[in-house]
Amino acid sequence: MSRTPIPPHLIHNPEEVERDANRFDHLCRLAEEIAFPVVREALGREAVATGAEVLTEEAMQTLQVLAEDAAILEDFDEEQVLYDLKASLSEALPPLEEEEYHEHTQDFSQVLMGAWLEILRCAESERNIVILSDHLLPHVPSHGLMWFMGRFRGAKPKLPQALTDATAGFAVSEDEVAGILTTLRDKLFPEVCLVDLPFDLALIGAPGKPVMMMSRPSCEQFIEVIRQHLAELEVTKQVAAAPVIYDPRRGERMEVRFATPKARRAAEFLSEPLPTDPYRYLEEVASLRAESDSIVTQARQALNTL
Repeated sequence: MSRTPIPPHLIHNPEEVERDANRFDHLCRLAEEIAFPVVREALGREAVATGAEVLTEEAMQTLQVLAEDAAILEDFDEEQVLYDLKASLSEALPPLEEEEYHEHTQDFSQVLMGAWLEILRCAESERNIVILSDHLLPHVPSHGLMWFMGRFRGAKPKLPQALTDATAGFAVSEDEVAGILTTLRDKLFPEVCLVDLPFDLALIGAPGKPVMMMSRPSCEQFIEVIRQHLAELEVTKQVAAAPVIYDPRRGERMEVRFATPKARRAAEFLSEPLPTDPYRYLEEVASLRAESDSIVTQARQALNTL
């Protein structure tokens, strides 16, 4: 009896699953450091709002009782009423422990990174190279009226619905979510480097420059083409060497990127510094918008234009 072969994309390699899990854990650690002060402030706002609702409800009930029975005013104890209101508010809003702030931040970071990665994975399935916005999301060019309003009214870019839906259960606002992703981008790319993500995705970025995303195999093919090209041009050995290089000063730069030891270790695990040339050529390839050609063909086209 013949069996129907299982499609390759449905076969899960245990090593790949473990690798993706490790990358996701490290990515969440980076997000946690950035998100913690934001989440803490958001929870504070939520507590204040909830407290105001509780206090208003208690005050309305007290006033209703006073209005229905004027005789109570004869024995009205203002201090006792205020004490009861404060006690009721305190019972409704017990102060959060530090560990609770961290747990909430961990939950938020996992949801945020999970939704973000799914958006990137869908975008990569449609294009060889995806240019990302300052929020590390697939860039959508603005045209016509939307461009005009955004330029002259300072309109903020709207996050994908999938991202806002995923984070809607947390106290963090949409603007704060965008700010967390923007800060993540700045911290990941203080220099030209490659960042490994789950699902065999890779980010390549540089300070003040667009971040681009592609599959890791395509990235390796592209860098190899660039390496061969530079070797043919007889550039210096330092530039023509292996594209992913080890720099003993990386640990020092990680301290600038992230503050906590676990976040610095996570950044060290995910990122690899790169020479400037691969990024420069990749930027040129991305500008060609040739989505149907292979990454090797695109790289050679870019080399012919420079």
